[in-house]
Amino acid sequence: KVEDLTSIGGKCAIVMEYLEGVDLKWMSSFLKEKGLEFPRGALFEIILAVASALDAAYNSVPLQGDQPLKAIHRDIKPSNIFVTVAGGVKVLDFGTARANFAEREAKTQALAFGSQGYMAPERMLGEEDTPAADIFSLGITLYELLTLDSFGRIPPRPNKFQKKMD
Repeated sequence: KVEDLTSIGGKCAIVMEYLEGVDLKWMSSFLKEKGLEFPRGALFEIILAVASALDAAYNSVPLQGDQPLKAIHRDIKPSNIFVTVAGGVKVLDFGTARANFAEREAKTQALAFGSQGYMAPERMLGEEDTPAADIFSLGITLYELLTLDSFGRIPPRPNKFQKKMD
């Protein structure tokens, strides 16, 4: 959560809430190193919390608006999901997000933002960003946390992607 916007040494700075805990990349590495599995109940609750946060970012109407921002994260992966010591789940790094702001849209046309290992095939092919791409990335994240292994390269062409899923 952004706490304040300020200037430090003549440079703009964002003061954000302090988080104590770990991200899911660290957690999965720790579990794999110890030969343990991710507790299924906890994992599914974390994934549900992330899915709910993505839904809110896309569909919720902000306090100062009358339309949803339609924010799409575009970089869901284990290192961008954080679990606090109190058990809270935070989605980090909306730095590559796309959203609608009033009558203008903050959008990048020519570049595909995100991490290739988690990017939906349609995004790699330059198609329009949709919430489905975030859900795809969340699915790859879930797979990796269940198996504690990398999903590997995602082929962008649907026929090659289907072969990988079989």
